[in-house]
Amino acid sequence: MTLKKHFLILAACLVCLFSIFVFSAFAEDEIISFYDFEKNTYNAISYSRVAMTYNRKELKSDVPAILVSGRTLVPVRVISETLGATVTFDGAKHQVNIKKGSNTVVLTLGSAKAQKNGKTVELPDGVPATLAESGGAERTMIPLRFVAEGLGAEVDWKENPATAIITQKNSVISVTNSKSNRVITVKTALPAVVKTSVEGKKLYIDLQISEVSSGYDFSKVAAVFYSGGKYYKLDDETVRFEFNLRDSFSLGKNVAVETSSTGFKVSAVREKNDGKIIVVVDPGHGYGDPGATYKGVDEKVVNLEVALQVEEYLKKEGITVIMTRNDDSRITLVERALLANEYQADYYVSIHSNASTTTNTASGIETYIIKKGGKAETLANSVQKAVIFATGAKDRGVKEENLAVLRDTNMPAVLVEMGFLSTEADRLLLATHEYRSILAIGISNGVLNHIFPEREQIPLPVVEKPEEEEPEDEESVKEPEENGETRDNKPAEEPVKNESETDKTPASIIFKPSPEIWRKFGE
Repeated sequence: MTLKKHFLILAACLVCLFSIFVFSAFAEDEIISFYDFEKNTYNAISYSRVAMTYNRKELKSDVPAILVSGRTLVPVRVISETLGATVTFDGAKHQVNIKKGSNTVVLTLGSAKAQKNGKTVELPDGVPATLAESGGAERTMIPLRFVAEGLGAEVDWKENPATAIITQKNSVISVTNSKSNRVITVKTALPAVVKTSVEGKKLYIDLQISEVSSGYDFSKVAAVFYSGGKYYKLDDETVRFEFNLRDSFSLGKNVAVETSSTGFKVSAVREKNDGKIIVVVDPGHGYGDPGATYKGVDEKVVNLEVALQVEEYLKKEGITVIMTRNDDSRITLVERALLANEYQADYYVSIHSNASTTTNTASGIETYIIKKGGKAETLANSVQKAVIFATGAKDRGVKEENLAVLRDTNMPAVLVEMGFLSTEADRLLLATHEYRSILAIGISNGVLNHIFPEREQIPLPVVEKPEEEEPEDEESVKEPEENGETRDNKPAEEPVKNESETDKTPASIIFKPSPEIWRKFGE
């Protein structure tokens, strides 16, 4: 049989073997023969076995690495699979082509010369790639250090036992987030090896044996579970990813880290809540979208402050609360709905402040649903009733509207408009922390009344009327009553409560709004 024919048959066999990943191993202390390309025969050789590690882990192979004439030879499959290279055979030229990225190594079987990225070079100690045979099994053996370093890896040597240490540093290719803002995907050049740790609300993910040319702040890569992040070089072999977890998220509870052959993912996952009700609370707008803005009052700020208080009230009642945002971050309407659906929430409550472009007299609170009938309307009626009771605002009722967060969510969803920023009277109220607290209590009571009809209400704050300066003249200013009589323009004295009435008064928040707010809210 001619050498060319022999090589073509061997190459075909190797392709088949690569395809099905079935190899028969050389037995321990088996006689190994190398092919003599001049005499076209196999000749037994003297060798010793070599252990291998790759990125600190033992590298196993059915065919061992062997030390011949001071050089380590390994099966080509080990290099191609470990380093992620591709291998092709040219039977006519007796050549093995190994390529990874922009690096290419071409070895001619039996030749002491090779090509590295198109340049012809001498192989170290003249030890060539060759064919090895033992027990009827044949392998293409290649010089480890020359090929590995040619593909961008590093090779070190350790004695006792003889070990070839292969190191290949990973690198970050990209950082992206999913449409639902629940998954951050870090793509790397090699399979990711990570170590996780937590300090307070900071989650650290250390990408082992990796390098990075410069740090990167990926705060704009938004996700529901963190409020900012970055990655940077921690030491010569580690790139650290740092996530500032939001208050309601923690590793192992509702945040998971998963590695893969192309990188790793950090995901917000639904926690095991033992049958608890899940409510998504959605503060409208955020980041570059302020919503309605009038006289220095931004809707996104009002919405967030109320929503964060609603979150706390619901949590105290055993509700699992998922916030679409709990800071001034960016999240689209589609992402808000996707988030609620991903968590399979039981209810969705979106919190907004209203505005009118046609009038500056519109006033009051209204609640929207996608369509009347069913649980959404029942929830909306409960919220609307409770928030009107809490605030005394004009009741604009429950209305239908084809809004994205109502249309695209899979659970009963409502959107509360808490008043008109475009109207001075409403805006003066919405601008105060006190009134926002009242709104939060009203919304929370509405949601909780729907879920737990017999529950005790969250108490409203006790409002103290602020003192006003007395007129300079001794006579009190008189204002006409509706029946034509007059009354003093100052608050009536509080009736004296008996001891039993005082005992029944719940512990309450006491605040003192300005005189202007009192005229609207306190009387």
